[in-house]
Amino acid sequence: MNKRNAYLFILYLLVAVIFASCTNNEKDKLHKKIKEQILLHEKEVTQIDSLKILEIDSLTRYGYIKVILEQLEYMEYDFYTTLNTDFDLSDSAYTELEIMLTEVQDLIDLYRGKTEENTDNETFFCYFVETEVWSSGEAQIYYYLISKDFKVLDDPFDQVIE
Repeated sequence: MNKRNAYLFILYLLVAVIFASCTNNEKDKLHKKIKEQILLHEKEVTQIDSLKILEIDSLTRYGYIKVILEQLEYMEYDFYTTLNTDFDLSDSAYTELEIMLTEVQDLIDLYRGKTEENTDNETFFCYFVETEVWSSGEAQIYYYLISKDFKVLDDPFDQVIE
């Protein structure tokens, strides 16, 4: 390897190291900002001993609606299963579950329609954050939706596009 190629190689390595350092620094800032917001949000509800961010995904509006749909489908399954397997339900509890099941099914139809229409699948909408939260000596996995301005989305259904 001649001197010119050696210098170019060293320059390339320096640029790569600087780029990686900047990328890690941005990642650390993002983790810190999200972690601060989650802790602030949970401060009133839960005493958190520690919080570790396991993964951060960026969601488009389309991805966001898909996450909401998935949660609704889990709810639909739970309600349906309870209605068909819990024979100790009172009449009023059974009726309430039927109503909730119908509402969830209507929402599923609505959001499926939104994903099939003109939902943006390119523009960043929010962060989907997986965390490990330690509280009272136990660890649990929690998921958070964090807006562009780093606010925890309490009621994710409010954010669905009209």
